[in-house]
Amino acid sequence: MNTRITIGFLLALSLGCGGSAERQIQFPSAQRVQQLAQSAPAPNLEDTKLVLVDEWALIQSPQVAGGVPLRTTNPVESILGGMIRAGDGLEMTEAAACTANEIARYIQENGKPAGAIETFIARRCGLVHPSVQFTYRTSDRRLEPKDIRQIQSDIQADVDSIRALGRPFEVGMALYATDKGSVLSLIYSEKEVEVEPFNMQIQGTQAVIQGTSNMPNVGYMWASVNQGTHGYETCELDARVELPKFRVVCNILVDDPYTSIAIYQKERDRFLGYPAASVIVASGKQPTNVYRTPRIRAELMARADEENPVSEVEVAEANMEAGVKGTEPSAGDSAPVDATAEAATEPKAEMPKRVEVIPQPKIGRSPATYHQDIVTLVNAIRERQKLAPIGLEKAQSDTVAKLAAALLASENPKEQDEISLAIMAGWDVGGRIVNGTMQTSYLPSTDPVAHLDLILDSPQGRAFLLDPQLSTVAIGANLGSTTQLVMAGYHFAPEESIQRRTGQVLRKINAARKGLGLPAAKESKKMRGVAVAISDRLNRGEDMDDTANAMMATMVKKHNRGVRGYWQRVASLDEIQLPRAVLAKKSLTLSVAVGLAQDEGFPWSEYIVVISYLD
Repeated sequence: MNTRITIGFLLALSLGCGGSAERQIQFPSAQRVQQLAQSAPAPNLEDTKLVLVDEWALIQSPQVAGGVPLRTTNPVESILGGMIRAGDGLEMTEAAACTANEIARYIQENGKPAGAIETFIARRCGLVHPSVQFTYRTSDRRLEPKDIRQIQSDIQADVDSIRALGRPFEVGMALYATDKGSVLSLIYSEKEVEVEPFNMQIQGTQAVIQGTSNMPNVGYMWASVNQGTHGYETCELDARVELPKFRVVCNILVDDPYTSIAIYQKERDRFLGYPAASVIVASGKQPTNVYRTPRIRAELMARADEENPVSEVEVAEANMEAGVKGTEPSAGDSAPVDATAEAATEPKAEMPKRVEVIPQPKIGRSPATYHQDIVTLVNAIRERQKLAPIGLEKAQSDTVAKLAAALLASENPKEQDEISLAIMAGWDVGGRIVNGTMQTSYLPSTDPVAHLDLILDSPQGRAFLLDPQLSTVAIGANLGSTTQLVMAGYHFAPEESIQRRTGQVLRKINAARKGLGLPAAKESKKMRGVAVAISDRLNRGEDMDDTANAMMATMVKKHNRGVRGYWQRVASLDEIQLPRAVLAKKSLTLSVAVGLAQDEGFPWSEYIVVISYLD
């Protein structure tokens, strides 16, 4: 989350500081949270018969990701092409065609794909948008393209429904036919951003993704990247590129078979951030076209290392991977590439005995043990990463479980925001909260390992569960043949010095200036003692206007110069937004004060940052 900034002015030697003391985050009251929880509908956990196999190879291996228009069409794709009108926002692309083909083949061979394999197929095909939806029709006989024309009116109705949404989509359609039967699939994926096409084979160790956001009034974007088994890193957002355009630079590891990069965005007047794009890349090679569950990846890693000694750290990583199990294929439900090649397979071998599985707790006995099972698993991973264990908030978990059902049922963006804020408020959390995050998963399994695997497969999921600042979690689990899991994480206020906090703000400012090719800002030595005193006043909850004006007045006297200043409330010092007019100054001398205070009737403590600088 982030905050709105209002810059104030202090001209010449006169006083006056502007800013916004209003907080942007308005949590529902504790009473309102209880009302939402009590009125939440019963969870609707549809039995979708989703299927996740241990291993699956794609037939196609595209090299380029992004919205590359479909160059040639086969007879089935021509049917779809005839239904698309110029300017209606629907575009047939190479990536969507590949995805439709591979999804149809998977359905015919296994059943409807579970989220992990569906996501891998779309990303490996070069479809970068986070939401991939599809309809499909099945037949127990081999169909030909001419047969599809007999249901053309049904396909037209599907296309009209997509068009009626009034937003831009990449679309694709494919027929996969064998002697066992046929599947016709229609894929549509909303274009949250326009990503410039790029090669998924990266030369070197830096991946550059750039494009333009389609989100109205986009105010903030960020990105993160997976590294190794459980590592992640925040990508660099090029400060020289102004929204809605963006350019992110991510560091990737050479040895990874593929690397996931996730880009997120947020509107200026909304609390929630949303996925904008998700891609996979590899260094010096094309990303693998074979999906494997973490258990199978661990087995292959162990076999490859059998002739070479491995370190204790590498064995520990293998242990964690080996603890994740896939599910056996089962029949899918029904509802339709002219490709007939069978799925590629690779030989499997028994896992070497020297790779020991992390002991697993008993799973799915009751919601109470289920919550603790998840925390036990997360802490096992955090211990391997040398991170402190997290706690479980049992009272807050009961509230989250009720609100999770309401969040799943809601289709209203404002209502979704309120429910999410109700979850994040943490009124029943036993600690001084300064920040919070939330993750959800929806899988045809009660196995907590499967849900954690899905969350930890994304960079943002790793940033959530493996954040060094994460203190405790509340878990809402609605168990069924399809299980909905909502995890809310809370950061408690760290015990740290004022100097540490102000130093963190200064590093943030100078990192942004470096991105603009500018020298580091200089901290006013004359103001260091004053900044500490002002920070103490902010910690005591003194009036922000009076405190900020006192700081600026002192700076005017000490430097005999005009001064400008601004302030903001933030949940994390990493989330400070810095006005470009300030960052772009060729020479910047400033003073920073940081306080941590909690207002009565508000569930979180907040950092209050005051920055004054010479005009």
